[in-house]
Amino acid sequence: MAALFSAGVLGTLMLSSLHSHLKQGSPLPDTPGYRKGKRRKAASDVISLKALEEVFRSSDPQLQESALQILLDRAMTEQSLSYIIKCCKNSKIPVTQRRAVAVIQQLTKQEQNRVILVRRGILKIFCHILLQPADETTYRYCIISMFRLVQNKDQRKVQIVRYGILGPLKKFLSISSTHSNDLMYWSLLLTHQLSLIDELQSELIGTGFLYILAYMIRLTFGNASMQRLCLHSLVRLLSKMENTEVVKQLQSLLQVNIVPLLVTCLRNEDVELASWAVFLIHEFVTKDVAKENFQSMKGLLPALAALLNSEEACVPRLVLRSLKYLGMRNDQYQIEMIRAGVVSKIVPCLIGGEHSDPDSPLWALALLHDLLAHAEAHAQFLEAKGLDTLIRISYDTTVHLSLYIADIIVYLASSLQNRDMLENSEVLDAVLHFCKSDEAELQYAGAALLLNLATLSDKMTDRIAENGSIELLADLTLHSDRENIQTVASKTLTTLTRRDPLLRDLIIATAIRPLVALVIEEAARTVHILFPRSSKRQSASDTFRGARGDGCVTIQSFELGTSCEPEADRLSIGEQSGYPEVFERLTGQLISLTIFMESELFDMPPRKKLERLLTTLLDLLILPLMYAEEEDTRSVDSDVQILTQTSSQIDALKCAKLGPDTDENGAPVAQGFAPGFGNFKDEVAMHALKLVAKLLKNDDACEYLVQENVFTVMVALMQQNRPNVSEQAIVALSAASLLPGLRNVILDVPFAFTGLTRALLRNASPMLRFHIQSFYEAVCNYTEPELRSSLEGDNVKFTKSQATPYMLVSPQCWEIRNESWTFESVRSEFGVIGSGRCAYEVELHTDGIVQIGWASSLCTFDPEAGTGVGDNRYSYAYDGHRKKKWHGPCSQSNEYGDDWYEWDVITALIDLDNKEISYLRNGVSLGVAFVDIPDVTWYPAISLASAQGCRVRFGYQLDPLQYLPQGYASIASIACNDAEVLSPDAPSVYYDASESPSNEDPLGISNLSVPLTEPTSCDRHEFLPSAYFELQLGIGGPETFMIPQVGIADRDKNIFFVGLCPGGRYVLMVVRNRDPDDKTFFRKDINEMLMHESMATIQDTEILATWRGPPVQDGDVIGCAISFAQGALLFTLNGKELGPIVHGVSEKLYVPYIRYVPRFTLNLGKASFLWPFGVPFGIGRLL
Repeated sequence: MAALFSAGVLGTLMLSSLHSHLKQGSPLPDTPGYRKGKRRKAASDVISLKALEEVFRSSDPQLQESALQILLDRAMTEQSLSYIIKCCKNSKIPVTQRRAVAVIQQLTKQEQNRVILVRRGILKIFCHILLQPADETTYRYCIISMFRLVQNKDQRKVQIVRYGILGPLKKFLSISSTHSNDLMYWSLLLTHQLSLIDELQSELIGTGFLYILAYMIRLTFGNASMQRLCLHSLVRLLSKMENTEVVKQLQSLLQVNIVPLLVTCLRNEDVELASWAVFLIHEFVTKDVAKENFQSMKGLLPALAALLNSEEACVPRLVLRSLKYLGMRNDQYQIEMIRAGVVSKIVPCLIGGEHSDPDSPLWALALLHDLLAHAEAHAQFLEAKGLDTLIRISYDTTVHLSLYIADIIVYLASSLQNRDMLENSEVLDAVLHFCKSDEAELQYAGAALLLNLATLSDKMTDRIAENGSIELLADLTLHSDRENIQTVASKTLTTLTRRDPLLRDLIIATAIRPLVALVIEEAARTVHILFPRSSKRQSASDTFRGARGDGCVTIQSFELGTSCEPEADRLSIGEQSGYPEVFERLTGQLISLTIFMESELFDMPPRKKLERLLTTLLDLLILPLMYAEEEDTRSVDSDVQILTQTSSQIDALKCAKLGPDTDENGAPVAQGFAPGFGNFKDEVAMHALKLVAKLLKNDDACEYLVQENVFTVMVALMQQNRPNVSEQAIVALSAASLLPGLRNVILDVPFAFTGLTRALLRNASPMLRFHIQSFYEAVCNYTEPELRSSLEGDNVKFTKSQATPYMLVSPQCWEIRNESWTFESVRSEFGVIGSGRCAYEVELHTDGIVQIGWASSLCTFDPEAGTGVGDNRYSYAYDGHRKKKWHGPCSQSNEYGDDWYEWDVITALIDLDNKEISYLRNGVSLGVAFVDIPDVTWYPAISLASAQGCRVRFGYQLDPLQYLPQGYASIASIACNDAEVLSPDAPSVYYDASESPSNEDPLGISNLSVPLTEPTSCDRHEFLPSAYFELQLGIGGPETFMIPQVGIADRDKNIFFVGLCPGGRYVLMVVRNRDPDDKTFFRKDINEMLMHESMATIQDTEILATWRGPPVQDGDVIGCAISFAQGALLFTLNGKELGPIVHGVSEKLYVPYIRYVPRFTLNLGKASFLWPFGVPFGIGRLL
């Protein structure tokens, strides 16, 4: 107030002085004169200027104010104002000009004077004064006057910019400015006014005001009002720019080190200043400029959290958005937010007030969605009544917000620490509300939430079962048009049954049996759509003449009724925009039924219903084979044409015509599928294959499918150039090969074996490699299942007996894979305890979520709940996909290791002496992961997410460790010491050098009954291999009396093999017309003959040759080559020819024959051969 009063006094004195000066050079009267009609003469008009000056100098404030007002009124008369303006223009007399400007500054205080002054051109005059040399007082009066004149007058602001005001303003606010704070303050006020005009912002930016304003924030430190003006102006200028330009300008502001300035302003007690600081921080972090700088600023998070309760509606929204962007993809900073107490401050923002920003709840949920992914945030959220708030708003909110709520509930349900809170809340009611919604997205979210809650506890499972959830989920499974809803509902029902077996009968009655009927019905509808010109009473398969030997159709005659006709007619004209509902519905039903049938919890449908289902599935399987040639879908090297010559069923599929060639008027009609459905039939067939693979486990289903030549169809599908279908056919064949009694049925199908080999050699995916290798290991291993474990001994390996239900373990236990939707785990049967340091390795075949580590005997796994290795206190694990280590249900501060990638090798180390667990990635140490581990037995253990797989190495000859640190031993070597497993340098248990007769010929070839030749170099060049394989032998283990046999078998049950007898004795023999699965014959007769060096003749057998050679060691490689051109057979050992060449071998389709080899690795050409002349199976001439 004192400053303003002083300014008024100075102005009055100047006004008095100016009037006196004007009197001397002009005819102005001592009292004012008035234009006619302007106003009536007042009593004060008779007072002289001298008298007014004396009154003003009195000590009475009221008299001073009255004198000033009289002087200002007189100055606004026409004559006085004209002379005052004239003096303003007179730069030759600076004192007079300054006094005149001071008078104008006084006149601008009154609103009624401003219009007159603007009309008289004072804005242009003052801009001209500012552009000319003058004293600072004159400049300051000009700026003050112009600010008052343009305030809230946009057009006037535009005018002064056109007059050139920006130059003087920039000069007064520049870094090198020596002007007073008062002038800078008023210049900043005027600049702020200009920044409010959209039309002027580009000019301000182009003139460099962004940088000047940013610098002024630092220069005016401690002056909240000036900093507030700077921040507001900056925000205004930036808000109208294009994103790319904003980023560029924000980066330029970093030159003034603006980040700490903004954080300081944020903590200021001036709420408005803090609010504008939030605006500018928001611009920086949302444009990803200097985000790391802000993250490193101490005090930023508490300051932002404090503004969440701001009364300014938009401020909480900006704070939430800023926090969201600051923590995006940065787990560590999200943890810092949680520890700064941000979570509890966000909860109130979930409920918008009357004057709050409508977007604030959305951003609050989005931020909570990120933070609650960390278990550390849960307690803070629950203490702030966040769960109750979520439940309350879930009943009346948008779909988008509801999906955020659903995700947050999933996070809460994933932690056992929240179990009691969730059980005692009303969360289940909210979830069921989602399930009953008309919105498909909410239905899916509700069903998925029920799946999570079902794994929480038995109490929650009971609550779910008691309130009609089973029927609701069954309805979603049966009648939803969305595949994902059907699938998650069936998963939830399966999980509920596993948790409470008493629900089994109810789920079978309400979901599974109706689902079987629906699959049959929807499949018939699908065929009708795909073949719109076929009869409604005659299915597609009715036209496949000769498709079945018994003359029955595949799909039974089924009356679709008129309800299907409009849909079929509509779809048949080529609707290609979107996935038709009928196809998605059928696909979802097939997936759901596969989920049910995969579980051992549910019974198969009754026999008649099962057969109808199987005939339906067979019809769906053959859809991709229809008109394959016309669609040019066969692969170049496909054997389908040859295959169909031997299969009447496939031949019928290939040649069948759907309906007549002409219409009723004799015009030709197009044949084949309705247009636009090329991918749909593949999709349906793929899921039908998955379901068939599960049903094959049932004896009745298997018998029926074998009778219907299902494997012929699978092989034909495998040959198609349709990736989804061909790959799934391979998976189905592989799964079937593991089932008892199906090996010969599959191998009897032409090109089943070689077709898989070709698929493997064409750079198959990790998934296909696993299944094809599993197929090899299953169909080529003729060792009786009951003998395999005794042959292997107590080797360290992963087996199905120690795995969760859906974990896939290759027959030789080298690889594991998970193709289920659950989180599958496996634990070794051999562990370590006490002292020492040991290791095992994992070769990653995928780079997703895999948890590798160690588990004790108390560790339990819950696949449906996602509980695996490291997810409880009885296990430890490392996951390189997420770069985290896991121990216990709520692992915190668990960042560890590097990102891993496909084919990386992870070495798991356990140091029992120092009680530590650590890891290597490709031989490079990742550091100690866990310390103070308990003194119990620790077993190697791995958990795999869906579609993940790996190979495990424990350190045997067949799986040596690539990266074994000094001081550590492979876990296999520890097991070998305990179980007397053969060490690499020890002699084979099958050979004792002292037993070798000294008087025998090195080759000792005898008892020749077919033409044989010794493998001389000449013979070698004449031998032209058509196919070759190599087998690395794992024969270390407890001594047995079963002689290893390696050779080759054909489809006519002829087997050529070499027996690897003790003492380095080899017996080459052939067994003719004998079922390879004849256990008694091979286990007793053949094995005893080999063991006792008997040369006696056994029916259906011939000993072709015997000889002495290099003894077989653990890890040796036996090879077998066939020459179809010469009808000859040749064996190799470690890449060198072994024994004679056998002639007279027939031209048949051959597969490797392996018997009584405890463990092995089979190479048909995917890896390099030791023998340099080997030709992979499927590449040579196969007839």
